[in-house]
Amino acid sequence: MTSRWLRLIRIHTSSLTQAAVLLGLVLAGKNMGWSWFLFAFFAVLFHATGFLHNDLCDYKHDKEDHAKKHFPLVTGEVPLRQATHVCFILTAIGLVFGGFLSRGKILSIFPLGTAIAFGYIYNSRSKKDVVSPLYITLSFTSLPLFSYFAHTDHLSFTMILVVLYMAFTMLYQIAVEGYIKDIGSDKVSLLKNLGTRSREGGSILVNAKTKLFAWSLKVPLFFLFGVIATHVHSDPAVFFAGTLLAIGILVSSVKLLESGHFDNRKRVRLCAIIEVLTYTLLVVSLQGALGWSGLAFFILYPYTWFVVLNRLTWKTWITPRV
Repeated sequence: MTSRWLRLIRIHTSSLTQAAVLLGLVLAGKNMGWSWFLFAFFAVLFHATGFLHNDLCDYKHDKEDHAKKHFPLVTGEVPLRQATHVCFILTAIGLVFGGFLSRGKILSIFPLGTAIAFGYIYNSRSKKDVVSPLYITLSFTSLPLFSYFAHTDHLSFTMILVVLYMAFTMLYQIAVEGYIKDIGSDKVSLLKNLGTRSREGGSILVNAKTKLFAWSLKVPLFFLFGVIATHVHSDPAVFFAGTLLAIGILVSSVKLLESGHFDNRKRVRLCAIIEVLTYTLLVVSLQGALGWSGLAFFILYPYTWFVVLNRLTWKTWITPRV
């Protein structure tokens, strides 16, 4: 019974949402303590509520999508009415708990409201609006600002760079990766407008316009990595590690954007690899601000969480089923 709910809320990927919130704390100068635990719990709550609402909004579309036949709402493992009630309750708890963590500071309450509002707008409009990736980008990039401004009133240059990095990452993840994974569905897609489409026989055509758009979102990350690492005075070894990570991202992205036979599981695996490497590149760039122990935490904790929870809920080690 517990497993079906954990699958429904995508508990295995909530570690990256936690990392986004916790990075806001560390960049605000907040040392590890109870506040870290509380903000991490809020991140899990936010993540769970967002994906639950997303599943409810996408229910009719997911029923027609063969790649999502295993989703708990589609299989009937979780009743639709029950999921709706739980979503409402979690939303109410999240609003109250988030307000408590903001400590009543307007600078923190505003990004909290932005994260919640645009998360719900995205879930409601993602199948209808071509610009919907902007909604979830605004939602996700507001999370570290929420935790950051709960503990400081000064917006640092480092925080600005990190938010920019997250914005490009989310746009690529949703507008490129997400649309490629769902290319065969009836979902409104910017990539379809650019000319990418599925073809008979289970293949996909990714045209030049799509590739240009994708690289315009991915390449700026490499520039931001260098600026962040330099600004926070990261160790020289960081630049070597960053180069290796960048190569991995480039190779995986090229494969993701290839035309030809479309295997959903393989494309999802490539998306997971790109997301892991992209997140790691950001954390590595912040070594000068995090220290080596902080760097180890922000790498080991999310990945350990993902592997363990992915195995418990979806019975796979690395490749996610969503």
